[in-house]
Amino acid sequence: MKTNTFKTVCAAGLTFLVALIGCTNEATNEEQNLLMNPFEQLTTTFKTLENELSLGDNMHLPDGTQWRATNEQLNEVEFKLPVGYAFLMVHSTTNATAKTNIATLYTCVCTGTGTSKIFVLNNMVGCLQNTCDGNTLGQHTTSTDGMFATKVVQL
Repeated sequence: MKTNTFKTVCAAGLTFLVALIGCTNEATNEEQNLLMNPFEQLTTTFKTLENELSLGDNMHLPDGTQWRATNEQLNEVEFKLPVGYAFLMVHSTTNATAKTNIATLYTCVCTGTGTSKIFVLNNMVGCLQNTCDGNTLGQHTTSTDGMFATKVVQL
């Protein structure tokens, strides 16, 4: 009787461990899938997005938008809109407006040492910790002249 109980407990424990390892492997695969996206191939050369991309705050980039990293750390992305679209830019202090088809819109900032990298998941942009030992913050970029993109408009 004790042998059957022991076998049952061992079988249940083994089943639990197999399920636990399976879940752990699934999470690892999910993390790997997170890295296997268009931005994992991010380079300083323009590439074309095949699907609409959302940058949050109602900023939707249409199909055909081109993108590239602005630096070797791959933590800042510049977007170039297709013909017929423009970024509506607003000055942060004067509220002056302008339209442009190319803008650096998103940056990942590390609050400690190291770097963070940009990723895309479900057509949304975000930041990966990478080698950052502090917090990683994704933010919309304001240009050196104080202009920032508020939305994409059709011309």
